[in-house]
Amino acid sequence: MLIVTDNHSHTVACGHAYGTIRENAEEAAHKGLKLLAITEHGPAHDQRGTPLMFFDTYRDVPDTIYGVRILKGCEANVIGMDGELDIPEKTLKKMDIVIASFHSSCTANGSVEENTARMIAAMKNPLVDIIGHPDRGYAIDVERVVLAAKQYNVAIEANDSSQAVAGDDTAQMKALLHHCRQHQVMLSLGSDAHSPYKIADLAIVSRMVVEAGIPEELILNTSVARLLAFLRSNHKTHL
Repeated sequence: MLIVTDNHSHTVACGHAYGTIRENAEEAAHKGLKLLAITEHGPAHDQRGTPLMFFDTYRDVPDTIYGVRILKGCEANVIGMDGELDIPEKTLKKMDIVIASFHSSCTANGSVEENTARMIAAMKNPLVDIIGHPDRGYAIDVERVVLAAKQYNVAIEANDSSQAVAGDDTAQMKALLHHCRQHQVMLSLGSDAHSPYKIADLAIVSRMVVEAGIPEELILNTSVARLLAFLRSNHKTHL
């Protein structure tokens, strides 16, 4: 399986990462990627974190750096039981790619029912493309989440950083992969790199995807055209 995109990465703008957009793009080119998504954290994640103004100045970033296509996006935080995100709609509409994630700094951890309902509520937002690291510390009804992803045209993320960190739920990720294969739901692989050196680090989740028997046509990272077509089908008509 040839991976040509990394759909989740961070820069110094978020306050707790170590590379610039240029440095991340250079590393992506060095590792043979054709596309890199810059998906900065929403402002609720960290008091030192990304100001909303950052997302409004993406227009100054080239679409291609070192021969790598750059998607200018965000990782919004799910902050309400109703799926509310910490980035306003007017800003989300400008993004090339939108990940919605739970983070312990700003997303309450509830029961399986509460976590599942909140995650599905976030998927109902038509501007959300991907649910980020759904294996990270929040118990959910996996099949309900996957079925909702299919209904609302949202991809499920397999996050390499989550699987590399001790304590994250490998069993929950394996269950998500099983149901994604069963219900034909798209998968997005992300390094969640917070340093240029971690760009394209997708070995763990790539192996898990292969072991789960996921067909290539369900993996957004194996084709730039497939990724862009998916994003266009999910309201990103400017791409």
